[in-house]
Amino acid sequence: MPPLDWTSEKEGPLAYWTYVTSALAVLALARTIVPQEWLDRAQEWFSGLLASLDPFCFFTFPEYSGASPDQHYELVKLYLGSKDIFGAKRVLVNLPRNAKQPLFSLADGESFRDEFKGFDFEWVHRVKERTGNLVATDGEVQQEVRSFRLRVHRKAVPTVVQYVEHIASAARKLEQLDKELLIHSNIDTYWDEQPFSHPSTFETLALDPDLKRLVKDRLTEFKADREYFARTGRAQKVGFLLHGPPGTGKSSFIAAVANFMHYDVYDLNLSAVNNDHTLRSLLACLSNNCCVVVEDIDTAGLPDRRGTGNHAGKGTKGKKDEGPTLGGMLNFTDGLLSSSGSERIFIFTTNHPEHLDAALTRPGRCDLHIPLSFCNARVFKHLCSTYLGLQDDKLMLPVCALLEYQKAQITPAQVAGLFDAHKGDPAGALKAVHGQLESGELKFKADIKK
Repeated sequence: MPPLDWTSEKEGPLAYWTYVTSALAVLALARTIVPQEWLDRAQEWFSGLLASLDPFCFFTFPEYSGASPDQHYELVKLYLGSKDIFGAKRVLVNLPRNAKQPLFSLADGESFRDEFKGFDFEWVHRVKERTGNLVATDGEVQQEVRSFRLRVHRKAVPTVVQYVEHIASAARKLEQLDKELLIHSNIDTYWDEQPFSHPSTFETLALDPDLKRLVKDRLTEFKADREYFARTGRAQKVGFLLHGPPGTGKSSFIAAVANFMHYDVYDLNLSAVNNDHTLRSLLACLSNNCCVVVEDIDTAGLPDRRGTGNHAGKGTKGKKDEGPTLGGMLNFTDGLLSSSGSERIFIFTTNHPEHLDAALTRPGRCDLHIPLSFCNARVFKHLCSTYLGLQDDKLMLPVCALLEYQKAQITPAQVAGLFDAHKGDPAGALKAVHGQLESGELKFKADIKK
């Protein structure tokens, strides 16, 4: 007699498919008998059951919202590119415009797991063909749909908003540090840009150490006070007024600020501005995180509040092609349109601060007045260290005595010129400066008010 399970082993597959066929037949019969509304409710209930059993939630960050690029997609892409994503089998490499280093990103279907506040966040990059071409607002035709999908556990859902804010903050810092700095010059109503590669830094800047420390602390505090400005209902901007005789380092100071903050520079030439309307148009084109520079504003011919021109004496009514007015300049620095951006530094330079209207130099427009005057002993020692490599040398003492006790006047630019003329000869350079100071050939009659 054959074993009892011999028949089940031979007929097992046949019986399985018989049950499947029977179940399908029952479902087909049910569709003809059971109302469609009941079937839809059953399907919704079953889908809800599966969803309740799935412990994960999903968030999608598309590349485009309608025809406009979505900022979150680019921020996530930049953030993930800074992580160790080389565990993925396929990694995309590209060099964005104005970037110093290549950007690494996930290819289609590749995933990366990140951690935030003890929770795992899994990212997957998805790319699929678009059913119809999309013409974006920048004119580019998009043939693919790209997005990042974030998978998180239900317990981590309350931290998703904080996680996205963390990504945005980290990505913006990376973007700011990685981009190539640009200097913009105004032409008519638009800005022309060029690479900005001025080497000046606060380490090389010939400035009194106490004043240098004050400026650096103020800039660091300004950059970190985004929440403070938002809480107090103020635009995140700050103004500096640099004043002093020519050759005291105003341009080098501006470059040092731009390099320290890693901000683009907008060099506003007021003589090329036809009227207040042009000034507003230029203001509307400013980016965030930038330094707006107006050099020698005392020679711009802005009329004061009494209707009289200042040192240059331009027109006063702001008619077409008569140049900007004082009111237009005040709105440029502290009006509603100037408050539409964030992290903007306005820097004005002048050789004669007494010629400027008080409305332009008040706090809120010029928050910090920085005197850049002639060399004192501390500035001279800094120049000796930078140009000659000298720290404490007896040859410096006679020059320091002339600067401190006899108030001899010489600008940092003039000292640098003498050092350049005696390159490789520190003793000769110091003797040249001492000789010029004693002869009085480099003395100035200007009285700098501090």
